[in-house]
Amino acid sequence: MSVNTTSGGERFVRKQDEVDESLEIKTVGLVHLDEFQRTREALLEKQVRASEQAQRKREKKRETNRIQSRKAHKRLSFASDEEQEGNLGPSTGHSQASKIRKSVKDPGVDTSFLPDRQREAEQNSLREELAEEWRQQQEAIKREKLTVEEDCMYRVAKRLLLGLGTVSLGARRNMSIEILPACKGTMSDDVIFTEQLDGTLKVETGSATTKNSLQVAASHLAAGELVALPTETVYGLGACALKSEAVVKIFQAKGRPMDNPLIVHISDRKMLSSILPANFKPSRACTALMNKFWPGPLTLLFPVGAKNGQPSIPSSVTCGQSTVGVRMPSHPIARAIISMTNTPIAAPSANASGKPSPTTAQHVYHDMAQRGVLRYIVDGGECSVGLESTVIDTVTVPDEVRILRPGGISVEAIADALKMECLLAGSIPADHDAVQLRVYGKTMERSATAEQNPTTPGMKYRHYSPEARVLLAQYSRQSDTLYQFLDRRFTSSTDPRHDKQSTARPARNYEQFCIGIMCTIDSSLFSCVTSMLPISLIPWLESGERISPVMSCNAYQICIYSLGSKRTPETAAHRLFDGLRTLDSEVQWKEGKTCDLILVEQISESGIGLAVMNRLEKAATGTIEIGDA
Repeated sequence: MSVNTTSGGERFVRKQDEVDESLEIKTVGLVHLDEFQRTREALLEKQVRASEQAQRKREKKRETNRIQSRKAHKRLSFASDEEQEGNLGPSTGHSQASKIRKSVKDPGVDTSFLPDRQREAEQNSLREELAEEWRQQQEAIKREKLTVEEDCMYRVAKRLLLGLGTVSLGARRNMSIEILPACKGTMSDDVIFTEQLDGTLKVETGSATTKNSLQVAASHLAAGELVALPTETVYGLGACALKSEAVVKIFQAKGRPMDNPLIVHISDRKMLSSILPANFKPSRACTALMNKFWPGPLTLLFPVGAKNGQPSIPSSVTCGQSTVGVRMPSHPIARAIISMTNTPIAAPSANASGKPSPTTAQHVYHDMAQRGVLRYIVDGGECSVGLESTVIDTVTVPDEVRILRPGGISVEAIADALKMECLLAGSIPADHDAVQLRVYGKTMERSATAEQNPTTPGMKYRHYSPEARVLLAQYSRQSDTLYQFLDRRFTSSTDPRHDKQSTARPARNYEQFCIGIMCTIDSSLFSCVTSMLPISLIPWLESGERISPVMSCNAYQICIYSLGSKRTPETAAHRLFDGLRTLDSEVQWKEGKTCDLILVEQISESGIGLAVMNRLEKAATGTIEIGDA
């Protein structure tokens, strides 16, 4: 297309360029990966400068010591010359030596040329102080580096800050719901949702900056590009679900197998109707679950509609299946962006395929920064649920509700919702169209055919695995102690990251292995492990921190990540993926080591514990027992 060369056309082009530049400068809430990278490089330069400064101090101290030594030798040679010029005899020499010895006790006499234990002790103390100062500088640099990696999204520049956190959505028709910011470093901007009479969602913002940031993300998605955005479950890698070329970018960015279907995210019921068959009517059970758990961490399977002879959802999303998983997220940022894009968004977890799902913007950056496929991460703080959504099939068998993947909504909560509508078979009362509730792999047998042609993510491929090997651990009184297990296991010459029979590595002494432990702090396993540690963990427990200090125990380095209390499995769910990632790549192991083995406590499968164990069974390569024997 030719550009209008008239003066009016030129002014229009210049005006458009100014608008584009203004949008780029004023982007709020979108983290530019290049700027984050520059911040990391600046931090590394600061660390190098600090190291050089410490080296210069050491060299200056050594030079000062050499000068003092030369002065001492010179004074001693002067004394010898005076002794020779006076032709001193043996007795006189003895008298001079006596004077020298006596002068040691005289504070007014310079005795720096004589051996002095006190002076040597003072010099040694000074050297230790300098060394300690250098170590403190290095620790400060490390802490600052961690702070930047954890908080850079908030403090790189004020114009990059937007975080909207914990929300409570209970949207009803014509009722406005105010979403309050509750995330560290956020601006005091409000987002207001109003559900219209036609079923669409209207988004209003409390400031122009917030509106601009959401519009930039929405326009980027509408243009067929990828955006990482927060949800209440995990961070998603979003693309327009109606554009096949955009969806393909998701698979390429993640390294995701092309036969693993994606979940489609919507902002309102009208958007759902646009992708379903015109004559489709959801079952009573499906409607009851939507009314109870939407918006929220629940995915439901629906038949794919058709428009002009073509599927309403591209086959790149469904991987050739006749159904598509759909959910309405409750996170305000995700829901607002989807609404402003005015199109369904396909969004799997925003991590490298097979790795633990991301629950913070920093996790997304860690996996995606080097791939060159992602421009923006919308930082909405830490995900409130921490596990992917529950996936339910109500269409394959009309009289069954099949839970294909446990997640943020527990089996018990689903059963209660069906009971409330008299739709759960076997309960009293129960209507004629009541359904059986079945859980895949539990009350419903596994199917090789279903796993080879999955209708939902998480059924076919191994997921959630860090670089270190993961083992499930449970307490058994008569079993080996932790150290007996480690000593017995770390004896082979194979690599524990790849071998399922051993936990040893070829090129390292076994004394250098790093062990991460994830467990609840009031469990028998925790008591068993901590009773053998050389230091008390009471200060750490009282601090409320998730990560313990790194401890050297019986020739191993051990670090514990708290999953909270066994009475609150929701905490374990919230922290699971963060714990795997933290122990695997973020803990500062001594001597720059990396984690070799992560032991994770088995928890009860009641409530959301079923979803936690589902993820751990996919991440782990085996199960062990730890005891007191």
